[in-house]
Amino acid sequence: MKKYSIQYASIVLVFLTGLAAGATPPRLALVGGPDDFQNFMAFGNTALEGRRWPFARKCFLLAHEEEPENADAVYQVAMTDLLADKDLGRARRMTEQELPAAGPADAPRLLDALARIALRQGRYADAQSALDQAEATAPGEDPDLPDLLRDSDDTLAQAPPP
Repeated sequence: MKKYSIQYASIVLVFLTGLAAGATPPRLALVGGPDDFQNFMAFGNTALEGRRWPFARKCFLLAHEEEPENADAVYQVAMTDLLADKDLGRARRMTEQELPAAGPADAPRLLDALARIALRQGRYADAQSALDQAEATAPGEDPDLPDLLRDSDDTLAQAPPP
């Protein structure tokens, strides 16, 4: 049995009720289940939309714990840390560790996250290098990726010179 997971019906009801009432998100129950990864990602995305950065980050870290090979959880941790304006060292390390094993569809998103982290840290050459790699490895079938990369590229263009 895994260390963390969700007790489904009651925790969903409590969580959604708590979000509607503006309450602090509940603690996760320690009961196993077959859809832990999807549940953690769903809770994390809901918390992210509600600007509950610590809870969102915890959910994405738990999702990563459930499926360490899934790059989406790592990407979401990085984006949460960027939005929360946290120290980006852990997100950077996680993203760099995930990148070699990432598939062709995930690598550009992870490189984009690395570019955003480098940009936030003032490492403009590293940000440009990561964006160039993301554009070079981007598969043609993802319609959202060009907008994502263009957004990062525009942000880099507006950055102060080093």
